Amino acid sequence: NKPFAQRVVKVLFMISNLLENQRQTFPSNIDNLIVLLMDKLDQNKMQLQKEIIEVLDKLVEESIIREEKGSYFFFNEDEIDVQNLIKSQTIGLDDRWSTFDNDFFRPLVRLKPKVSFGQNDFRIGYKIEQKEIFRNGDFDFIVLLTDRMDISQKALDSNRKDLLICINEWFNEDESLRKDFEWYCKTNKYFINNSSGTTGERGKTNENFKIRNSRLKDRISQRIKNKFPETRFISQQSVLDSDQIHGSTALDRLNNLIEKHLSGIYKNHKLSMSY
Repeated sequence: NKPFAQRVVKVLFMISNLLENQRQTFPSNIDNLIVLLMDKLDQNKMQLQKEIIEVLDKLVEESIIREEKGSYFFFNEDEIDVQNLIKSQTIGLDDRWSTFDNDFFRPLVRLKPKVSFGQNDFRIGYKIEQKEIFRNGDFDFIVLLTDRMDISQKALDSNRKDLLICINEWFNEDESLRKDFEWYCKTNKYFINNSSGTTGERGKTNENFKIRNSRLKDRISQRIKNKFPETRFISQQSVLDSDQIHGSTALDRLNNLIEKHLSGIYKNHKLSMSY
């Protein structure tokens, strides 16, 4: 009902439907929307940008447009239907834990059921919060994702042999990352519930959504990879700050963390090496 919002919709419709070669030089992004919507010589560009983003966010929320690589595009009718079907999917904690483990965490750190320490192999009991993945470990490796408890209190409540990866500290604070992860989980759930073959327009629409979800997965993976060096840990009921564990990659940091954890639990293990 707002005249300004109508102008945003019309301008976006115009530039998002340019030919592909024209969109290469003039994409339908916020910067170009600002240029086309300026109507004063002394326009406050920051204020204009804020007003434009409010309209775009509403359009995204209502499944009218989508954002892709910084540009915005309108959905067609079938895409709007699929978007709303995805939005209506119900996902539980188990869905979140399974998705985070299978698609993001284990590919990042390449965790295995056993780890070598000194002259022996030790079994890892691996969980994503309450979801058990590797059982009957010599010690428990627990990833916290959505837990809201203060990390100091969590350390006191944990078992001495538990090694906790406190991803939840930065994951819960990053609203954009959480929203992208939720949408990724819901899209996966939609395809699980609609696994039977579809043809025609719906088949093409589903394929487009699969491609977009694959790109979203890559973006989420990169953000988790960039954030992982900030992660704090709990080992032997003590909090370890991120700078106490060294390593240039997530795999290196994890190996050094496990080495430090086991050397604390099995203090006398290395005494057997000379025998």
